[in-house]
Amino acid sequence: MYSSLLTLQTARRFSTLFIAFSFLLQAPPTFGQKNWVGGTGNWDNASNWDPAGVPTTSDDVIIATGDDVTIPAMFNAVAKSAYLLDGGKLKVSATAGLTIDNASEDGISVYNSGSIVNNFGNITIGNTSINRFGARLFSGGNFNNFSSGSITINNAINNSALSIEYGSTLTNNGNLNIGNSTSPLNNNCVGLWFGAHLINGMGASIQLNFANGYGIYMTGSNTSVANDGQIKIGNLGGLGYGGIYQAEGIFANNSNGLLEISNIPNYDGIFVANSNTVFSNSGIIKIGVAGGIKKNGVKLYQGCSFTNAAGGLIEINNITLEDGIQMNEAANFTNNGILKIGNIAPINRVGVLIFYGTFTNGANALLEINRTTTGNGLETQSNSTLFTNNGTIKIGNVANILGAGLLVYGGSDFINGANSILEISNTQTNNGLNVSLAGSTFTNSGTIKISNPYVSTCAALFDGGQLTNMANGLMELNNAPNGYGIYLNANSSNSFSNAGQVKIGNSQSLAAGIRQDGGNFNNQLGGILDIDKISGFDGILLQNSNPVFSNAGTLKIGNNDPIKRIGINLLGNSSFSNSASASIEVNQVISTLGNEGYGIRTSSGATFTNNGNIQIGNILPVSRKGIFMSGGTFSNNPGAALTVQHIPNYDGIDMASTGVVFFNDVGAVLSFQ
Repeated sequence: MYSSLLTLQTARRFSTLFIAFSFLLQAPPTFGQKNWVGGTGNWDNASNWDPAGVPTTSDDVIIATGDDVTIPAMFNAVAKSAYLLDGGKLKVSATAGLTIDNASEDGISVYNSGSIVNNFGNITIGNTSINRFGARLFSGGNFNNFSSGSITINNAINNSALSIEYGSTLTNNGNLNIGNSTSPLNNNCVGLWFGAHLINGMGASIQLNFANGYGIYMTGSNTSVANDGQIKIGNLGGLGYGGIYQAEGIFANNSNGLLEISNIPNYDGIFVANSNTVFSNSGIIKIGVAGGIKKNGVKLYQGCSFTNAAGGLIEINNITLEDGIQMNEAANFTNNGILKIGNIAPINRVGVLIFYGTFTNGANALLEINRTTTGNGLETQSNSTLFTNNGTIKIGNVANILGAGLLVYGGSDFINGANSILEISNTQTNNGLNVSLAGSTFTNSGTIKISNPYVSTCAALFDGGQLTNMANGLMELNNAPNGYGIYLNANSSNSFSNAGQVKIGNSQSLAAGIRQDGGNFNNQLGGILDIDKISGFDGILLQNSNPVFSNAGTLKIGNNDPIKRIGINLLGNSSFSNSASASIEVNQVISTLGNEGYGIRTSSGATFTNNGNIQIGNILPVSRKGIFMSGGTFSNNPGAALTVQHIPNYDGIDMASTGVVFFNDVGAVLSFQ
């Protein structure tokens, strides 16, 4: 129903810029350069530097192979930049500080395996400006921010504030804050490239704000983010291109992890792309919690995999243009935890929209969708889309859905598995469940409850849609004051097949029970269809394009609560058959106009064939006529039984015009009581 505008151009802009810089790894500048010569020693010792003297704000500091430098407690070091090369080490002690500013290239650079920064104090980078990267870890260089440590990075002009590349790792157990409102970053807050790793430990905090790029950008095989603390993206200010862009690698929000993404004015909260990309959540993810996301809360693309594990919670709100979750190009989403979309604030279009992909809601999982303001709750499209529910789905349980609750469209497949629950309510302008177009299938082996479609129908089939209620399936359809329990439009390929239980009006009233304008309705052997509480029209209405209704199971109309007009109403070239061993009961049909109140009605061109058992008025009276034939043919075949009773006012059978045929064959039973 919507065209997918999936492009990687914006992401590639930042990738191209990074690669250009990667091949321009320049040697540290020589003017104003301070080289460490003190072996293992303290930063504040002037004799440990060449030229002698403690570095000033004009100095580019070089710490190289074998160097082990400590900024001692209570000392606040300054430099224009700091380069750690080929195994150089720097420790910032607790209560110590390091301020880097006005770097002509990178603020802090940690190059090659063995080079490491251990921060127990406070590091501030870019109070005024940093020309390139705020901090850059490259080719195995590592950075540890301990629980007492704090890192602040701002004003990186030409590239990411923090760049982690080629096997390097940043481990944060303290506080990492990137981006301020004074001068938004021109690029990403954090970039991870080609085997880089970001580890945010338990109790740690990362805040990423005010950037023209992404909060976190990931590319390259073996790149990873592991979060056991808090990561807040856009909680103070916006990110121009998105919260997280994951082109490759693994992002794991672990069981103690909290990830919040807000204030994305142009694109997506999380965008996961490519087949070798995995995003997993075992903790808490909140998207749109402190400000809106323009496009999609989560966008999945090109065979990627997203898993919300058991114990995981995801909440998506404040989507101002597109969808809560959007999937395309064979993307995969597995929910084994709790996923809530629109539980607090609106989703502009669709709660979950799957153009092409696979979504599995696991056995103990919960998916809730609410507050879609222009679209459907859940929508599947294309013959390459499969949605399987083995848990619980609730759509419209908290707030209204503007469109359909669930649209199965364009040849897609939806399976509601054994022991699963699907509840749909409060759809404002469309049906609770739509299955539309040839090849679109809905199969139910669990429980479906649909209620309160304000102006329309609980479950509808359009233009070749197919719905199968399996032997252990239960469907309860209620509270449609202006619509039907089930509707099949005028298409010969529509198919509704019931081998389980379908209850229409078992708790709240509907305007009508079943309207069938075309296609086939098959109540199979063992299938039970109950219709009650019909306040406006008929229990079953067949009309228009040669609809066919076959009953091989049990059909009960009005046994518990009244039917307002006609029990079974056959118009035009419609066909109804009751098989041998099948049963139909019609009761409590109440007249609303002078020509209504019939158990069964046939009109010109209609045919009703009974090979089983039909009882009209066997429990409670039918107000006017048991069978009213203004046209058509009724056949009571050998072995069949038709009983009409409790007709207090008029006729058991009324053949009201010439050309009407009522055929009671030899061996058939016709009785009036």
